[in-house]
Amino acid sequence: MRKKPIKAILVAFLCIISAAMLVFSTSPRMKNTAVENTTVSDSEVMPEVTGNEIEEEQISSKTYRTVTLCNNTFSTSNHKLDLSQITPSDVDEVCAVLSEMDNLEYVDIGNYTNGLAIDDLGKLYDAAPNARFSYGFQLYGQELNTYDEVLDFNHYTITDNAEELLKYLPYMRNCKTLDMDSCGIGNERMAEIRDMYPKIEVIWRIWFGSDYSVRTNVEKILASKPSWSQVHICV
Repeated sequence: MRKKPIKAILVAFLCIISAAMLVFSTSPRMKNTAVENTTVSDSEVMPEVTGNEIEEEQISSKTYRTVTLCNNTFSTSNHKLDLSQITPSDVDEVCAVLSEMDNLEYVDIGNYTNGLAIDDLGKLYDAAPNARFSYGFQLYGQELNTYDEVLDFNHYTITDNAEELLKYLPYMRNCKTLDMDSCGIGNERMAEIRDMYPKIEVIWRIWFGSDYSVRTNVEKILASKPSWSQVHICV
């Protein structure tokens, strides 16, 4: 038998390899394998973002700006603000800026010498409903501030049935106690004020006849007659 040439054997071997590669490349299983090896998962293309992460990103991306008002330059990201030199003509512009300041906790708006009216206070408070305001004012002979926690008119003579007081009470957001002992205001009127401001402890004196009385904040009523040195009747 004559031996086949080596060249012919090599050619046949290469043909077999080529045919095998063609078969595997067109096989569905091989196609799936190729896809599986090259497919990128959804988490790699677009990471899952939770609602909290979206909210935090929105908060962190809030834009603040620098503003100059009432001779003071500040950022709208501030928690505290000094507007003590505000005037009535500044109020509308200030309100527009305050409404942007969601971090604001405290605002100093000076005192009665700057000429602000009660209506001006209302506009400022409405523009920043979560902030506490400091504003100095005069009432019934006292120097007071809207930031005060206690209003003490004990034995002060009040002749306007507390009308002026009621103008300022809506702006006394820190007030915890209002003492109206022996101020000449009747029980019904004092009860109205107490009901209007349930978060404030409103105190006054109730009389039993002409000789006996008691403060409304006492826990026990003692049937005793006070000495004249302890009694002051306001007309």
